[in-house]
Amino acid sequence: MGSIPKLSIVKGQQQDITPRPLHRILEANLLHYSHKSALITHNNGDSIASESTQCTYKQLNQRANQCARLLVADIKRNCLQPNNDGDYIVAVCMEPSDVLVNTLLSIWKAGAAYLPIDPTFPNNRIQHILQESRPVIVICDDNIDRQRFNGTPTISSSELFHRSAELSNANLMPAEMLTDGTNNLAIVLYTSGSTGVPKGVRLPHEIILNRLQWQWHTFPYTPTESVCVFKTALTFVDSISELWGPLLCGLSILVVPKSITKDPERLVNLLEKYKIRRLVLVPTLLRSILMFLKLNDDNTKCQMLQRDRLLYNLKIWVCSGEPLPVALAMSFFDYFSEGIHTLYNFYGSTEVMGDVTYFACESKKQLSYFDHVPIGN
Repeated sequence: MGSIPKLSIVKGQQQDITPRPLHRILEANLLHYSHKSALITHNNGDSIASESTQCTYKQLNQRANQCARLLVADIKRNCLQPNNDGDYIVAVCMEPSDVLVNTLLSIWKAGAAYLPIDPTFPNNRIQHILQESRPVIVICDDNIDRQRFNGTPTISSSELFHRSAELSNANLMPAEMLTDGTNNLAIVLYTSGSTGVPKGVRLPHEIILNRLQWQWHTFPYTPTESVCVFKTALTFVDSISELWGPLLCGLSILVVPKSITKDPERLVNLLEKYKIRRLVLVPTLLRSILMFLKLNDDNTKCQMLQRDRLLYNLKIWVCSGEPLPVALAMSFFDYFSEGIHTLYNFYGSTEVMGDVTYFACESKKQLSYFDHVPIGN
């Protein structure tokens, strides 16, 4: 696909793992997490104070099973064929939501791989992606014009849910899946094209699992950590670990709408409400959050204890996707406490499942020795 051969992904040091599809891990975990909350959304995405809606792991799994059965049935009934690489790919053009998470899981359960397409992509980029990857079907939000997909079979997310509502909600057996469940491809991501034409990168299940196991080992979830954030656009590789890392460990995912991500005040209030402990973000967003926190402090008349300040519980900050300036990293410690809060600078690329190296920014004194924040080794 593109200029990336099938076996070109660098694996690095491997964990001692048994390769298996990620959705099978989630299914096995249902014995422990069945009635725990998997997804948290707000009825009014633009209001932090709105009532939240929660979906349990059992409900998520059952709805994904029903949607997967419909996808398999539609693909077989319409005689839709895999692409030239032999892959069944389902393109997904949706905004972050609980419906999106359910849709992605259903694609894996159907035996296919998902290919994110951002709704804001220009038409020529969408056409390039579709012509090269040849997905069997596109799943999109209801408000998206289907003509943008140039004749590729398309179904809306609400149609997918409505038509599958009466189907069996049991886990699919391999014989019920596309290619009898032998497909190992999980995700296809297209690079930004900043160095040329966007390229399709194939990410198998075991490559993603290896990255997640490193994350679980290096940055383990604490016993008191129950909710994590999903806010990164699906087209960015950081979204994979942000979404599937917590879900495969039985934590709840707080789905943050794009409208809130763009508003530092509402984003901070939401993170504070759920006592979020870790966050992945680009330096641009970090700068906006720090500016809001400083203004909030300036407007607070009484002196507050450190532990009572906004986002005190957010101990792990991961910057990725853009260069992290030393000045910005230094300003992080104008608000947050050295020894309690840590800012990490992650470096990598889509071709190697996101992260290759990282550097922990721990204090102003440490940063004063550098002209540029290191990327680690």
